[in-house]
Amino acid sequence: KEDSLELLLLSYIRHPKAVSALRTHLMATSDDNRFLPYIYWIRETDALIDAPCMQLIATTGAGTLYPAGLLPETVFDEAGIEQTCLYADDLWMKCNEVLADVPVVLACRYRNLTAIAGTEGQTLWESNRLENDNQLKRIIWYLNSRKGEGSFERHFFSDLYYPQTGIGAYAIHVWQQINRITEENRLLERRNKKLTMLREEALESNRQAMETVALLKQSVDEIKDSLSYRLGRRIVRLLRRNDGSHRKE
Repeated sequence: KEDSLELLLLSYIRHPKAVSALRTHLMATSDDNRFLPYIYWIRETDALIDAPCMQLIATTGAGTLYPAGLLPETVFDEAGIEQTCLYADDLWMKCNEVLADVPVVLACRYRNLTAIAGTEGQTLWESNRLENDNQLKRIIWYLNSRKGEGSFERHFFSDLYYPQTGIGAYAIHVWQQINRITEENRLLERRNKKLTMLREEALESNRQAMETVALLKQSVDEIKDSLSYRLGRRIVRLLRRNDGSHRKE
């Protein structure tokens, strides 16, 4: 979108210690602090706009701003990437963000992705929707083996960013969707009222124009039926006739 960079920059100004994104998923977890399978994550959610949250993950295809110097050097661990997630860069980035206590913030309401024609024949999403769970487990295991057992979980489930778990996460998401749909319906109602008003004004203008045309036509007919008009026409014909006779001479 034409305002993508502007939205990301404004979000960064408000939240310089967070990763700002235009599209996010909510990583669903259970009440006993376990990750639910990827199919239960709340995708393309906009339930937490402008609210830094450790549970949000930026899906990088829509636009993401990573503040310089904010992420740890482990994001460049090529061996770790090769061993755990060659096809899930967003998961790798997210897990490293968690270890650095860097939340994700959604910069705006969800907007549909715009795909470039001819590029959607084979996508990572098709495979990752089935492989994301295994890749996430491998990343967490790899990072914990270097940072200490349970390090990732302690950072992720800290009280600092109030992660939403279980049914609560879905309740927030559904409530936000209801609010958004309600607001969109209000906008549509206002637009419909305005269109109805414009239509009525156009019909009234058309009616008045037709009345004016009818009055003008009536006036023209009255003029044509008047004695002065008929007399004038006869004088004009006589003048033209006489003019033609003079020219022949």
